[in-house]
Parts: sequence; C-alpha cells; structure tokens
Amino acid sequence: MTIEEHRRALERMHEFVNAHDLGYVDELYAEDVLWWYVGMPAPERGRAALKARDSGALGAFPDLHRVVDSVVVDEHAAAVRWRLSGTHRGAYGGFPATGRQIELTGCSVFEFENGRVQRLFVYIDTPALARQLAEAPI
Repeated sequence: MTIEEHRRALERMHEFVNAHDLGYVDELYAEDVLWWYVGMPAPERGRAALKARDSGALGAFPDLHRVVDSVVVDEHAAAVRWRLSGTHRGAYGGFPATGRQIELTGCSVFEFENGRVQRLFVYIDTPALARQLAEAPI
C-alpha cells in the first residue's frame, strides 16, 4: 500500500469507529493480526479477539466518540494520536457503570503488510480513565 492508501484506510477506520461499526476490523485488519493494548500482559492475536474487546468498550460506553488529533504515515506504518469521550453506561475494567462522562487520550501504532494492519499497539492513558471511573458518583 502507498502512504495515501494507508491514510485513506485510517480515515475509513475512523468513520467506522464513530459509527460503532466493528466491520472495520474485518475490512482493514489481517486475520491473524497481533494486537496489544497498554496494560495487557502479552499481545493477543486475531480479529475475533480484537472485535470482542472493542465490542466490550462500546457496550460500556455506548456513545463513544473518537477525535483524531494527528496522523503520521509512511509506507509500512502509521501512528494516530486521538482523544476519546463517552458516557460510562456499562461495566468496564472492573468498574460498574457510573453514568459519568469520560475523556482520555491515546496513540495507536499500526504496522501494515499486504494491504492490511498486521500489528496494532495502543497506548491509552489508563490511569486517567481509572481515576475518572473511580471518582464517579453512582
């Protein structure tokens, strides 16, 4: 893929994410994608597991919205700095639903092979998320 094709794929992913459509995983990721979120003890593999994780986040934050702040792309990889916001309506990360609005920042690093995301590394400000959920009134 070219740099422009990578950029278009990331734009499409952003549209899917904000539409809460997990179809982007099947469209843009390799079947055996290796993915890791900060705090996980080890990477996981596969689109099904990635969709399950994202589905859990959408269940907990049904109005989840992502804003992309910046994108850096080359022929083999991309980094996206983003902000998320949403209302905590379901259990997540050991916290029961709080009804509180959350905001957090993060960065995703994508590595491409054969036109698909082969590796994904997500760095989220998890301490800020935990603090917002722990301080939330029930």
